[in-house]
Amino acid sequence: MGVLVVVGGVAGAASTQPATAPTSAPTTQPIRLLDAEMAQRFEKLGSLRDDPGEQREAARRRRLIRERLGAETDVSERIVLTLGWANWELAEAAAPAATRWLLGMRTRDDLERFGAAAEAAREALDAAKRDFEFLTDSPERAVQRQHRRWKQTLERLRTFADACAALAGSAPAGASDLEVAQEACRVAAIELAVLREDEDADTAAAARLWQALLLEAGGRADRALDTLDFALVAPDHLPYDFFLRLLRCSLLLDRGSYLLATALTYRVEAECDRWFGAGTPAGVRALAAVRVVRLKCLWRWADALRADEPELADRQLEKADALRAEHFPSDGLAPIYRLDRAVPIFVELPDLSSPAATRPTTSTAPAASAPSDEPVDPVEGVVPPTADIE
Repeated sequence: MGVLVVVGGVAGAASTQPATAPTSAPTTQPIRLLDAEMAQRFEKLGSLRDDPGEQREAARRRRLIRERLGAETDVSERIVLTLGWANWELAEAAAPAATRWLLGMRTRDDLERFGAAAEAAREALDAAKRDFEFLTDSPERAVQRQHRRWKQTLERLRTFADACAALAGSAPAGASDLEVAQEACRVAAIELAVLREDEDADTAAAARLWQALLLEAGGRADRALDTLDFALVAPDHLPYDFFLRLLRCSLLLDRGSYLLATALTYRVEAECDRWFGAGTPAGVRALAAVRVVRLKCLWRWADALRADEPELADRQLEKADALRAEHFPSDGLAPIYRLDRAVPIFVELPDLSSPAATRPTTSTAPAASAPSDEPVDPVEGVVPPTADIE
């Protein structure tokens, strides 16, 4: 028999099932996308929509990358450019979709965005791998270290690109394809295990986040919960750890722990001042993100109660309406904490406004043909993710 629990102003019958009770095998339920009613509710928030200005800027940067790749003949410059392009696709181009996904606004459109980012990143990485063949051996240790970093970065980005591609395919249109899609997610989650142990804290944190998403999409939400810290543990590595706290609330919601998930959002909200600083811009945005998750909890809770307890369902909707009216006004966009990068930046794009290298080099390759799909952008130079191993 459940017990009455009151936490953060929420009361209801608590489940007697442990929050992380394991299951014996993967579930065969597909990832839950928004239905029409829930999509309409999220659409009214406004704050999670794509910024048309950002979309135009992304298209512009992709055009510049294609032009630069077509003109660049210096093999080292092209490797930096293609690695940076792949990194940008996975880190920045995929970030708006990843933010919405983590906050519970899950749509097929964003799955397609993940797929496009993964496809472009893989194309860029394939181009970088081909260019490695044109690198000449050098007796200089600094050059040798640089080449190792590039190859190390390529492998990291390849793992994240595979993760993004697997998530993109996690909700196939045909039910007969679900088992294959879920298995692909579980395989990609296993591949991330090494990066979870990476000495670079951001890389490890991003790997934990993507692994949890893939375990959930692979029918192992129970295992995803087991890998996550509790929701009230202070996040060490922002923004990834903060979104993992919110993901834990969503995973509990999906298993039917409506009260617990909703109550945790109140507790997480109370911790945000300590985690981010009271009244700081980051703190204000974090509060908005928590409230988005709470709105979904209340909406889902109301939907679950509708058939048997309509009055309680109406009460949850009233709370949701009050929360939305107070913090998400229809005449403005509330600032929300976002993933600025869905994976860390390992390689920054060079300055795309400068002309391609024309100096002779000891290792050159034919100018790269522009990729068929939209490419991506990074920023300027290589950021060594880890210390070299001699």
